[in-house]
Amino acid sequence: DFSNASSPWLVYLPGSGCGRMNPNHSFVIRTIRSKRHFNLLVINKAGVGADGSCRRKEFNLSSTRDQRLADTLTIMDSLLRRDAKVLLIGESEGGYAAPDVALTDVRVRAMVWISSGTRSWIDEEISFVAKAKQAKLRRFFDEEVRPNPSHDLFYNGWTYAQLVSYDNDKTMRALRSLRS
Repeated sequence: DFSNASSPWLVYLPGSGCGRMNPNHSFVIRTIRSKRHFNLLVINKAGVGADGSCRRKEFNLSSTRDQRLADTLTIMDSLLRRDAKVLLIGESEGGYAAPDVALTDVRVRAMVWISSGTRSWIDEEISFVAKAKQAKLRRFFDEEVRPNPSHDLFYNGWTYAQLVSYDNDKTMRALRSLRS
């Protein structure tokens, strides 16, 4: 046990960067570390080094929503005491998994969301393009991406598998199920 047993934990789930350090990530970590009465655990996706470096294949295989959730819960179970008190911080993609972590792990007493969302990533990508191009992009997702959830095919930096895994409303359902 490497923690101060009487101190609560800040468990931080950062966004989905690989090969670059998100400026918010560094800011959040520095801010948390300045609060000496907390223990800190940063749970990034497999393949991402503490310096933002990337082992791309490992990262791609760990990038689906269900894998992120499973990895987070496994790490928390292996490192945190059963009586730990956890403040869970989910940023960006980490925020999509945070409500399910909070529902699953009773040690989570509070949750903070930073720059995250609840809607399908595919729907979001479609909404970002001009109205005149949305039907064509929707066809591409319907005919190419959704039927082929591969870790080796990419759209805009994300694997098809990652996009399809976040093509749902699981985050919203989990948020609605949280106790207040």
